[in-house]
Amino acid sequence: MIYKRHKTCFVRTHNLHHVTYNTTVRGLNDVIIGTIRSSLTDIQTNAIMQLVTSNILLLGGTIMGNEIKNQQAVKHGFALTQNHPYNPAGQCWKLHSSLGEGYYWIYKKPEQYTIHIYEFSLTQDYLLEYDSSNRISIAYYQSVAGKEFSPYQRLNAGCIKTRIGLTEPYKAILNKYIPIRCICIEIMEAYYQNFICRESSTSLPSFQDLQLEQYSIDHTDMIPILKKIKANTKATNDAAKFYDQQIEQLIKQLQMDYQNRTPMTTRKLTQEDILQLQSVTSYINDHYALDLPLEHLSKIANMGTTKLKYAFKLYHGFTITEYIQQRRMSHAEYLLTHTTFSMKQIANTIGYASSSRFAELFKKSTGILPAEYRKLSTNKG
Repeated sequence: MIYKRHKTCFVRTHNLHHVTYNTTVRGLNDVIIGTIRSSLTDIQTNAIMQLVTSNILLLGGTIMGNEIKNQQAVKHGFALTQNHPYNPAGQCWKLHSSLGEGYYWIYKKPEQYTIHIYEFSLTQDYLLEYDSSNRISIAYYQSVAGKEFSPYQRLNAGCIKTRIGLTEPYKAILNKYIPIRCICIEIMEAYYQNFICRESSTSLPSFQDLQLEQYSIDHTDMIPILKKIKANTKATNDAAKFYDQQIEQLIKQLQMDYQNRTPMTTRKLTQEDILQLQSVTSYINDHYALDLPLEHLSKIANMGTTKLKYAFKLYHGFTITEYIQQRRMSHAEYLLTHTTFSMKQIANTIGYASSSRFAELFKKSTGILPAEYRKLSTNKG
């Protein structure tokens, strides 16, 4: 049985409805650029995203620049440009000033892999959507603010997001004005399987193995490789060779991460465990701004402290500390945007005695400092 992370929201639920798609363009391969009108209603928490009532751009997936006409890209906000700071071996698209500022760059090796670099900020909340049904998708955000779905949770900077062969499309809302700095690698299933064949080793995980265990793998060690790929902006004749080598290193690191995992098949939760975890999660949701000693939470969950830590991470995909920080940062984003509270007041409100500690954790979560977030999110920059 595959245990997926429980879909408990870091903020209380809301309804997303009245969604209509107009002139959806399936150019740029699986990058979907279109317009939707959407409204968020029944908001039950201060940490929920801002109401979306204007045009939203859909981005994501594998781009094939030669499959979209330039006039279509311009119509929907992007224009092919030669004047950019990225490696000329790829293609770069500049965002129209009416939608924001920045660039989207892509390098594609057909049927093998694609490298995406997102570096822009937007004037409206945007919906990111892409397909990962026949590929390994690895994304690293250096700065971001928003929410992702399935499960519904905050997008965090400084961590790796992977999706391997999942049938449902990935969807996330990116908050307006906040810089999005991300590198995403997509490795096609057939290319990965061929790589295994070339290595001639029966101990290497198959695509299906990775798919089955994807929620149990820690990919932190991939970050240096992804940063190296992103930093390569020089024009050389060996760009293809460089990218081939880095993708192979990424695959090898993925395989090493798989070997170091705690297998899903050895980890199980009983129905009673799940009910107890739901209770302690609800308690945390209502008291995350307070000091919550592990011993106190273990009594609520009717578990020992060791079992609670283990079971909570298995159930949510996060440690208790990470979960509490997620809740606090979501509330902080709202307070920064919608109040004039000082940094000290916000820190105290969400559970930190020190504004410097709050600023440190906020930057770790979003990639930017709270004061900069307020300036950008209120469009006073």
